[in-house]
Amino acid sequence: MLSHDLRTPLSAILGWARILRDRQRDEQIVRQSAEVIERNVIIQLELIEEILDISRISTARLDLNIERVNIRETTIMTLESFEPIAAAKGVRIARGVPDEERTAALDARRFQQIIWNLVSNALKFTDAGGWVRATLTYCDDGFQFIIADTGKAQKVGLR
Repeated sequence: MLSHDLRTPLSAILGWARILRDRQRDEQIVRQSAEVIERNVIIQLELIEEILDISRISTARLDLNIERVNIRETTIMTLESFEPIAAAKGVRIARGVPDEERTAALDARRFQQIIWNLVSNALKFTDAGGWVRATLTYCDDGFQFIIADTGKAQKVGLR
């Protein structure tokens, strides 16, 4: 599992670097590629930090950094990281994200990690020609993030 979690951001970085190399004259693609690569490098660094968290958990020293987080923005940025991986595999990612922006008090890094794990598992078990659908909805008491796919794994959601 650890090697999978470490490889996923590297695959996104590699995919977007190839897009950048092949379409370097398209200014919008260059900008988008650089942004996704930067985000995934940050994710990679955070994964290394999470490895260190394992020892903190075992010694009851894990701290959460609770802050106001833009749920919509975090969800979209995380999902964008998977586009080259999905395209290379022949899987379509569909996003259902409201136009309205909302915030929630949570640990942004942990929230992104949850999205990352759910989507990467969905992609892992979805064959070419299939799809992964990520849906974010707002509720009175928070939000709901649901992943559905045509893969072998069961549907998993976060509320």
